[in-house]
Amino acid sequence: MIEGFKAIVIRTINYSDTSVIVRLYTLEMGIISVIARGVRKRKKNNIMGLFQPLTMVILEASKKNNNVELYNLKEIKTSKIYTTIHTNPYKASISIFLSEILYNTVKEEEQNINLYNFITSTLLYFDEVDNFSNFHISFLLELSKHLGFYPNIPVENSYYFNLENGSFYSENIVDNYIEIGSSVINLSTFMKTNFINHSDIVLNRNQRNEVVDLIMIYFSFHIDGFKMPKSLEVLKILFA
Repeated sequence: MIEGFKAIVIRTINYSDTSVIVRLYTLEMGIISVIARGVRKRKKNNIMGLFQPLTMVILEASKKNNNVELYNLKEIKTSKIYTTIHTNPYKASISIFLSEILYNTVKEEEQNINLYNFITSTLLYFDEVDNFSNFHISFLLELSKHLGFYPNIPVENSYYFNLENGSFYSENIVDNYIEIGSSVINLSTFMKTNFINHSDIVLNRNQRNEVVDLIMIYFSFHIDGFKMPKSLEVLKILFA
């Protein structure tokens, strides 16, 4: 039976000399994996462009029975041609980083319309915006909301952050999971800032990296088996 999906490409790995396996987040069924046979052949190189990280696609796929994990790709086309995400080297690096995050955090094989709409709408925004140096930080915080562990609203003079319960404090408390420093202050600023106003927050390279590192530690506390993205170090170097 052939099924149709609206999807976002999360990860692509080589399967053989001619084929790839594509991990996608779909509107209809959450996470699925599709094998695309023969797409690495020279005459089909144009199809490989559809498997770049975070590409939005429409596809048709089938599997012989429900016990088989992999779908077989029948047809695929883009549903949105990005203007800048895959051509701007900075945005391309951010997209690789975010695709790693989604691969490590979004596991459900069930429909979640709100999460799907969040990802697609923010990617369309990302494609259009010119000032995007803080975009990935705001994206990560909004993603934590959809995953169920969004930090609590900061209190006044938030100097301390509890990684375990996601709470901010103005005074130090005796706890093994407390983080302190400028990264906590800057994180609280993001928490108080509307998503589309992230560019109003002025940070230097080190401050931005510290906030991302703090969020990564926070994710590791709340997601079993969370792995630090390999692309994070590349992202830090690129924005140096």
